Amino acid sequence: MELRRQIDSDERLRKKSIPFVFLTTIESKEIIDEVYDLTVQGYFIKKPFYDDIANQIRAILEYWMMARNPNE
Repeated sequence: MELRRQIDSDERLRKKSIPFVFLTTIESKEIIDEVYDLTVQGYFIKKPFYDDIANQIRAILEYWMMARNPNE
């Protein structure tokens, strides 16, 4: 979360539209609320098996490869 705060405080980095997602094992309402207050683009709970995690990451990457941002 500290890295996200640093990115948001730097105007040059903030305008780069860096996608910021959390992939974690922590399923805490308080933490989810906190990270969305930092305007993250996604909070994902890791699946228990490697193949499932790989599929999650693949889906996230595919989404961001298709998404448009103001710098394009």
